[in-house]
Amino acid sequence: MADEQVPRDAAGHEMQLVMPFVVCQSKGGPYDDESFTVGWHAARIDTALQWGELFGADQFTFTVRSPLLPQLDLIGMRYHYTMTTLPWPDDLADQMGGEDTAAAVRAEWTQIRYQAAPEHTP
Repeated sequence: MADEQVPRDAAGHEMQLVMPFVVCQSKGGPYDDESFTVGWHAARIDTALQWGELFGADQFTFTVRSPLLPQLDLIGMRYHYTMTTLPWPDDLADQMGGEDTAAAVRAEWTQIRYQAAPEHTP
């Protein structure tokens, strides 16, 4: 374990999971780490929208990996939500501790908002 490499984000910051995905290749499992993580993230959003439709939530906001956008748009449509992307705040560099980190975040991540279609709003 001591020689295990710590994963890093695009800006070089160390990342650790609170609950490791022990079925991923980095932990000796059969599944690709990146694919498993992205699938997990999409499934969590799918579940949130499913419950939102059931209980009448009209809006959700998430920060997601940008390549997931086409799939997340389809997931939103499934539950009668429209998806839009949101601009990053003007002070993102201040929030993230510098422009290099903010640029890395902007390159890899997108903020999205789901809004319930009018005919499905409580």
